[in-house]
Amino acid sequence: MTRGVSLTLVALAFLALGSTPSEAHSQLVSSTPANGAVLAVAPTTVAFVFDEPLLPDLDTISINTKAGVNVVSQRVEPVGNTLSITWPATIDPGTYQVAYRIVSGDGHPVTGAILFSFGTPPTPSTSPSATGVTGDYVLVEESASVGTIVSIVALIAAVLSITLIVVLVKRGNSKN
Repeated sequence: MTRGVSLTLVALAFLALGSTPSEAHSQLVSSTPANGAVLAVAPTTVAFVFDEPLLPDLDTISINTKAGVNVVSQRVEPVGNTLSITWPATIDPGTYQVAYRIVSGDGHPVTGAILFSFGTPPTPSTSPSATGVTGDYVLVEESASVGTIVSIVALIAAVLSITLIVVLVKRGNSKN
């Protein structure tokens, strides 16, 4: 029995080392305008720059009012590690949230947002804070990635398989 338990523990250690999930998601490096910016006039474009190239055909940008009403939401094609949208000329001055949903090069979806104002100064409730809460909005990054879930399922399957092998070997040894 001790030999079977030892083999099981060694096998689990190798599986744990080999199935460490990758948590490397694309990270926002900068945005134009910057989060919390107060501009005199509307920007011509809003751009997000990430630390790695993005997957095409899967990325969106949404422009929302301070009250959370969606003004524009569209699929946007990245150029390398940059995602941008032309600012609609018909949008009135005020405070806006520009949210993005991207799929990083490793296949993980990532969401986030910036908040900025133009034409009028923001009210105190809409200024950005260090906690990631900006006015009525919360910056979010999806925490459960597909890779993590697959790794957990694979580890559970490996443990069950090894347990079955140990039981079968033990039964085989007891018959001799």
